[in-house]
Amino acid sequence: MRTLIIGASAVAFAATLAHGQVYDFTLNTTTSGLAGSADFGADTSGTLIGNYDEVTNPTGTRTKPGLSGSFGATENVAVPATLGLGVAGPITSRASGGFRASLQGDGGVVTISDYAVNLLHSGAITLPATLSLSFDSFRTRNPTSTYIGGFPLSIPFGDATVSRLEAVQLTPATGTLTPTGGGVYDFSVTMLAGLTAELSVLGAALPATTIPIPITLEGQIMLNGGVADLMSVQPLAFSNTVNPGIALPQIPLDLPTVLPPGSTASVLFDLLLDSVGTSLDTTLTTKATGVLVPTPSGVALLGLAGVLAARRRRR
Repeated sequence: MRTLIIGASAVAFAATLAHGQVYDFTLNTTTSGLAGSADFGADTSGTLIGNYDEVTNPTGTRTKPGLSGSFGATENVAVPATLGLGVAGPITSRASGGFRASLQGDGGVVTISDYAVNLLHSGAITLPATLSLSFDSFRTRNPTSTYIGGFPLSIPFGDATVSRLEAVQLTPATGTLTPTGGGVYDFSVTMLAGLTAELSVLGAALPATTIPIPITLEGQIMLNGGVADLMSVQPLAFSNTVNPGIALPQIPLDLPTVLPPGSTASVLFDLLLDSVGTSLDTTLTTKATGVLVPTPSGVALLGLAGVLAARRRRR
């Protein structure tokens, strides 16, 4: 009985090998991941205004456009402004997820589908952040100060948090598969994926953005019966900008006074997110183990083996 089942399994495997094998791969989270540098940027436009409120914050900062003129005791007027965000630094993270690969050994073809990988499996990362503020000239009260506009003011802001970085394949992709002997194949395939990034800065999460990027997997696949081991170490480098044009939640910010210096003006920004840029200069390491997906013909042969074995037991 055992010989019959093994023989039928071998026949099923051989038939699958001739017509192509399909494996479901899972990433090894201890050896897969990103290493390199990341650069995220955002440009916004809108207004700033003092955080004064006649009822809830009567001693708050008040603002008014212009360098001279009257400034009433309760005036608080919005000032045109733009705010740019720059987040850049080294990135090292582990990755998790998986994909499906169809291996056509006779035709020399590999097809990747259902690629979905979390590039921040090891957790959120923090990167240094810098704010670039441009505004029309304005004055403040509480404290009393003057801000001369017309040029950007760069403000170091500590750290921003990158809380999400995920890649999901957009369409199946086909590449080359070349046997090198002993069940080992060289392979190369480039797919188009949507990269979704999410950042938090100034105490608020920026809306998640998704951009299309090419991802190349290239290396070796080693087959051992119903198991396949895949290894790929490839550059993941690109730069892309999108223009979402969406309103952000109100952002509070304490500005250092300029004339005279030494104090802090508390203002609120109402901004439109005009553009978001994402740039990666990294190496993507993919170490994954695949499990053979039984083909319908293989399942049928194995089922036939079970029927024959049952008949033998009844004899």
